[in-house]
Amino acid sequence: MLSGWKTTAILRRLRRALWAAPQPRGSSFGALQVETLEPRRVMAATPQLLLDVAAGSGIDLDTFAGFTAVGETAYFVVNDGTHGAELWKSDGTAAGTALVKDIRAGSEGSGVAHLTNVNGTLYFRADDGTHGLELWKSDGTEAGTVMVKDAELGSAASNEFLNVDGTLYYTGAGGALWKSDGTEAGTAPITTVEASNLTHIGGTVYFTGRSGGRTDLWKTDGTPAGTALVKDLRPGHAAGAGAADLYAAGSVLYFTADDGVNGTQLWKTDGTELGTVRVTQFVAAGSQIDSLLQVGGKLYFTATADGTATGNQYLWTTDGTWSGTKMLAAPGAYSNTAKLTDFNGRLVFTAFTGANGNELWTSDGTLAGTKLLLDLRAGAQSSYADRLTVVGDALYFVLYNVSVGPELWKTDGTAAGTTRVHNWIDPFDTTYPIGLTNVAGELFFAADDGAYGIEPWVVAINRAPRFTVESALSVVEDAGAQSVAAWATNIAAGAAGEASQQLTFLLEVDRPELFAAGPAIAADGTLTFRSAADAHGTAVIKVRLQDDGGTADGGADTSIERTFTITVRPANDVPTFTAGGNLIVAVDSGPQTLAAWAKNIAPGAADEAGQALAFLIENDNPSLFSAAPQLSADGTLTFTAAPGATGLATVTVRLRDDGGNTDGGVDTSAPIQFTIRVVYPNTAPSFTIPAELARLEDAGLQTVAGFASGISVGPAVDAWQTIAFDVTTDTPGLFEVGPAIAADGTLTFQTKADAHGTALITVRARDDGGTAAGGVDTSASQSFTLTIAPVNDAPTFAKGPDLRVSDLDHLRTFVAWAASITTGAPSEAGQALHFEVEVDDPSLFATLPSVAADGTLTLRPLTGAACTTNVRVR
Repeated sequence: MLSGWKTTAILRRLRRALWAAPQPRGSSFGALQVETLEPRRVMAATPQLLLDVAAGSGIDLDTFAGFTAVGETAYFVVNDGTHGAELWKSDGTAAGTALVKDIRAGSEGSGVAHLTNVNGTLYFRADDGTHGLELWKSDGTEAGTVMVKDAELGSAASNEFLNVDGTLYYTGAGGALWKSDGTEAGTAPITTVEASNLTHIGGTVYFTGRSGGRTDLWKTDGTPAGTALVKDLRPGHAAGAGAADLYAAGSVLYFTADDGVNGTQLWKTDGTELGTVRVTQFVAAGSQIDSLLQVGGKLYFTATADGTATGNQYLWTTDGTWSGTKMLAAPGAYSNTAKLTDFNGRLVFTAFTGANGNELWTSDGTLAGTKLLLDLRAGAQSSYADRLTVVGDALYFVLYNVSVGPELWKTDGTAAGTTRVHNWIDPFDTTYPIGLTNVAGELFFAADDGAYGIEPWVVAINRAPRFTVESALSVVEDAGAQSVAAWATNIAAGAAGEASQQLTFLLEVDRPELFAAGPAIAADGTLTFRSAADAHGTAVIKVRLQDDGGTADGGADTSIERTFTITVRPANDVPTFTAGGNLIVAVDSGPQTLAAWAKNIAPGAADEAGQALAFLIENDNPSLFSAAPQLSADGTLTFTAAPGATGLATVTVRLRDDGGNTDGGVDTSAPIQFTIRVVYPNTAPSFTIPAELARLEDAGLQTVAGFASGISVGPAVDAWQTIAFDVTTDTPGLFEVGPAIAADGTLTFQTKADAHGTALITVRARDDGGTAAGGVDTSASQSFTLTIAPVNDAPTFAKGPDLRVSDLDHLRTFVAWAASITTGAPSEAGQALHFEVEVDDPSLFATLPSVAADGTLTLRPLTGAACTTNVRVR
């Protein structure tokens, strides 16, 4: 957006003075010096005049504020010389460029400004001459361009508009914050705090709030109650911290503020007081931080090398921490960093060096990756690239060059891909392109071609791609993935200069249920698809070819529609079923009938439900049966074992339908096998055990051989079986190692230390003969009583120190000389204790040493005695 342009004549005089300045000897647009980016397609473009809006004079730059995109429509404000400055729109064609509504009838104009797209609806400020400056909205039609609410919007300079998830937030009279859903009832003030720098993260709006003379960072959820100061960064100061430069990077808000201690620094917040922290620690107190921009997940900004308020601006990057904030240059490497632009995930900006002048630079966020991108005017001369605007894969900009004037250029980041878009007339009679805006892939701008004055233009050139396709294809059902090379041929992007465009085939299928994948046509014309399981029929496919050149200025990126058919021929599907498990029956058990032994019986696909089904069954041991195994169509299995016969038969089953094998069909399932075993039913094992057993406490691991006797697996036919004993007790807390009986009848167990009492132990024998055919593999339970008799444990104590006493004749007492006194096990705590004391030389004492039950030692030396003796205490 341009500012300060009063008239076309003034602008031309300024420009004439600029370009009349002396240039270095031999100056010219020299060879491009570039850093190559990844390959990108940039199409040759020809600007086209949208409409001679202000015939004969050109539009008034005082009212033109660039373009605003709403879907594929560009809205703008111009004065056509008849209606004054009013709202216009354009779809990129002359026929589609028109006045939306003459809001204030006559030539004065309605002062339309602050055009803002809110989810497809254009909001703006306007004065219809009756209500003053108010909030308006438009759907692009005259009837749909209406005032939202008569609520005194305020001056144009103070207004800010912001789309927050489909709700408009804006500042009204006095800077008060409002919001609107586009209805009169839904348009209301949020707070009287003077708001500016509106920014949002999700549904939270952050703003610079001025209240009571203080300027601080505020936030709101759209309600008066939810509007509050984020954090008082400068408590007690009348002017506040002066929050500014608000920028949302993901879920974090960055801003600049002065906490009164560190000067103006970069801060960040997650919306909480604790989460509001300082990011930078520049040395100087007046750092000049500007141009915050997130590109490729990295946050960039400009600041001086030492953080002072004046001096050369350099590129910086930050990850939100002090240590992660770095200047991407050595001081003096370049200066005057400006115009930070996201070029499809790559940062592009302008900077100045003495060797190259002011040119385009790029950075990947590293010091090594921050370098000159294009030296558009070779040597020390500057190109002053301006109005950087990304449209598709191209970066458009205005290039200043003394030989051709300020004109529209574009680049893909390479020398070969950098070209002048158009040069209208000589440099001293042209207004360089302004208001560059990407609107649905089209570049809109205003320029003076020397014939019409300053008027709106658009760049568009694309031609429709073309191709031919075969008409029909037939495949059999369930044939798997199909790939047909050269199904589409004569593929071309359009005009000869569009050969590098990326092409995509767009297909519409009238019967998508016929396909599990595709159909799809690759850029080389290969058709691929896979039919859905068991599906057949004919599908009509409509196909168009689309390129990536866009549709700017009436261009076409999609071919005419062509059709072809894919027929999927039916084929018989294999029938299926789920077999029951192996069977075991008792000898001489008579006829067997197992309903639904075979389940999920199906002829194949759902459309084959009328087919007749029959099971084919064979077995490898016919002598085992007096009536061989048979399976009816409903899955019922029948057979009868021969009298007195035992043994094993393996039975093979297949299912067949009557659909036949034409065209690769399959009418018989794969074989499934199961076994039928005829056996004598298992007999329960048996054994005997004593009714009681007694042991002493703390006797250690006990092994009682032959505790279980008379062990039998059953009759002779069960002799191959093995036995195991299941042992349980009603007193598991009595045992360190629980009772167990080995297969030979040996009982083992170990009681816990100091444990005694009685346990009831239950024993069952179990063999491995199973329970098939009514067999029994577990004996009846038997029990015995285990009694653990208590054993008295020795008492314990810790003796006191050896003693040295004088021979004075009086009683000596040593309290707690014996310590840690116990009766033995915890269960013996009630026992009475007394100490026994023996002395080697009783003649030394008037009263012999003795120890009381509480550990107190008493003695009385004999006067005149002097010797050492041993005292034994138990």
